[in-house]
Amino acid sequence: MPYFEVNCEVCGKYSRAWRPENPHRFCSSACQKTGMIGQKTKPNKYIIDPRHYDRIKAVYLSETGRGQIKDLAKLIGIPRWKLSRFAISKGWAQKSIKSPPWTPEEDTALESLSRYCPEKISQKLKKLGFYRSLTAIEMRMRRLRTRQNLKGYSAYKLSECLGVDEKTILRVIKQGKLNAEKRGTARVEEQGGDAWFIRPKYIRQYVIDYIAEIDMRKIDRFWLVNLLTNKEGLV
Repeated sequence: MPYFEVNCEVCGKYSRAWRPENPHRFCSSACQKTGMIGQKTKPNKYIIDPRHYDRIKAVYLSETGRGQIKDLAKLIGIPRWKLSRFAISKGWAQKSIKSPPWTPEEDTALESLSRYCPEKISQKLKKLGFYRSLTAIEMRMRRLRTRQNLKGYSAYKLSECLGVDEKTILRVIKQGKLNAEKRGTARVEEQGGDAWFIRPKYIRQYVIDYIAEIDMRKIDRFWLVNLLTNKEGLV
């Protein structure tokens, strides 16, 4: 692309631009605003009827948080972003409803469901009568460190402990030799399907029942001893 040397049409300031074509005409947005006065501009595609002003003001000042803005934008026939920009220009700030503190019952339910993905957790919490956004669930799990305290293995992590590849773990799960639970992720078949969550007690039972199929030369021996002797193996 070539360089273009031009002088601002408003203040005359020299500037040099690297553009494919049509060099800039102004040195700043302020000069552009001044220089474009009186010239034709693109017509406004969305115009809000003044009759709706009071309704918009009422929604943004007292009724937001329950989908009223989206419904009003649909009723007026303009995009939601246009309605929000208009409200901001008028000084009508959108109110957000602060989520209530997490209760001990919610925390207990969250810890018991931490093996699932946030989407699945949200669905299960709703069945229990708790309503939380995906962001709230993710942040609460980080604060409680539920994933760090989660006693279980993924198929990949278990394959490292047993000294085999992940396909071997997936095969024994499919054969019914190793019990495992779905995490409820949105992974498609091309991505390997839904992720697995394998509890230590399932691994312990698999090792006991199918010890002849396990190559003891490849297994992590220290991990195996801990699994068979520690209380973790009973969870």
